[in-house]
Order: sequence, then structure tokens, then C-alpha cells
Amino acid sequence: RRDTPRPCGAQWQMPTMSGTEATSRLRAAGYTGLIVGMTGDPKRCPERDAFEAAGLTACIDKDQSGAQAVRRLLGELIAMAPQLPSPERVRDVLASGYNSSRDSS
Repeated sequence: RRDTPRPCGAQWQMPTMSGTEATSRLRAAGYTGLIVGMTGDPKRCPERDAFEAAGLTACIDKDQSGAQAVRRLLGELIAMAPQLPSPERVRDVLASGYNSSRDSS
């Protein structure tokens, strides 16, 4: 029996390895689940760009709107358990009332 993939959260500056490295390693190991990153770095900052390029499903800011987006996402994940939403749905939920880092604005 194969376990259902679970969503993963990553912060860019983690104590043992960066969120960028952790995300890259997860993707290289074949993890296809959701990885939502959080960072205080501004959009279009080189470190944030590298974090997102490592394979994040979505990246949100560590501010009040980011915290609200995480609460909405967690609520949706709990409501949908055990079926997890698609990466597109995660981006839609996070973008609802919040500008995702994937937006061009």
C-alpha cells in the first residue's frame, strides 16, 4: 500500500538546510506533492526567485495576508482530506484575496 502524499511547508531560512535546498532535494527524490514556501524576502529578490524555482507549488509572504492565505489553505486541505487538491487549486486558494508570488504584479 502506498501512502498518500502530504503537503509540505518550507521556509527559505531553515536551521539545517535552506528551504531552497530542501525543496530541490524533495523534487529530485520524486516528491510530487504540494510544497508551499514562506519567506520574508521581497518579490523578484534573487534568493526568493531561487526558492520558487526549486520546485515550490506556491510561495507566500510572511505577513498578515500570507498568514490569512495559509489559514484558508489549511481549511481547504482539512475539508478535502484525504483527497488533496491539485497544485492549481492551491494556487487559486492562495491567490484568493492574496497576490501570490507567481503573479506578475
